[in-house]
Amino acid sequence: MLRTMDTGFTKGEMKKCFTDSYGVEYSGDGSKLLRTPRGMGPSYVVREGTKVLCDYCFAYAEGLERVVIPDSVEALGHDLFKECESLSSVRTPSGIWKIPEGACCICHSLGKLDLPSSVSEIGEYAFYDNGSLKELFLPDSVKIVRDHSFSGCTSLEKVRIPSGMEKICYKAFFRCPSLKYVEIPSSKTEVEYGSFLKICKVVCEGKVLDIDEATLP
Repeated sequence: MLRTMDTGFTKGEMKKCFTDSYGVEYSGDGSKLLRTPRGMGPSYVVREGTKVLCDYCFAYAEGLERVVIPDSVEALGHDLFKECESLSSVRTPSGIWKIPEGACCICHSLGKLDLPSSVSEIGEYAFYDNGSLKELFLPDSVKIVRDHSFSGCTSLEKVRIPSGMEKICYKAFFRCPSLKYVEIPSSKTEVEYGSFLKICKVVCEGKVLDIDEATLP
């Protein structure tokens, strides 16, 4: 069973927190990165030993361009990089099993994703409205892509779907006008209504799918 961790924080944790030289606040035991100043940037390396990056912890940091997350991190909070419009590089830890909801939504400069082979789920709106992403290679470990995960990625031209994919959810690749062709290797993959735009030719085992009317399997 996959382990879930609390990615929020309490008033008690804030009272006992410490602040590093960048103005980033950590829980007293150093296990959680609680929040960061909006004016930080252009790069930041999360402290080794940190286990949780809390919800919204880097959100709205307009000048942030690059973040390195150590392998000690076990859980990412939702919306953690929301509207970091200058963010172009994120080093994701190797043990993460889920990219959370809204993780990198409206990050217009994030042109490349390097997802670890441990990731099995892409959360809702995780990379929503990312205008720079052109190619997407999902690792073989990914089993489910949630609603609107890549919706609004207007420059996305190429997507690699792994053979073990179990489900592509509602509007996962909606509003991706540059995406004209996708091949789904396995007929066991469930493709929900409206997952792709009509202009995208979705092929599974040599058959063109009518994604407006039918789902698989």
